[in-house]
Amino acid sequence: VVASRHPLYWVDDHAERRKAIERFFSKSIKPIEKKAIIAQYKVNYILINKSVIKDPQAYYIFGSRVLENNKFILIGVSPGHNS
Repeated sequence: VVASRHPLYWVDDHAERRKAIERFFSKSIKPIEKKAIIAQYKVNYILINKSVIKDPQAYYIFGSRVLENNKFILIGVSPGHNS
């Protein structure tokens, strides 16, 4: 987990992590920048909220769908993107 909705007392850089998540899901940054965020936080999964992210296919470049239901898509990050 890169960040949660509510700060956790053992995570010193929570605000920085929240900003990274906002940047990651922004349409204005390039895939290479998203890959850097994945590597920085050693992300293994990307959780897509379908009601918020209208183009989830754009995230399949980082891995493949593990699970999907009517609300969410879980993408497993391929090795090499998170290191």
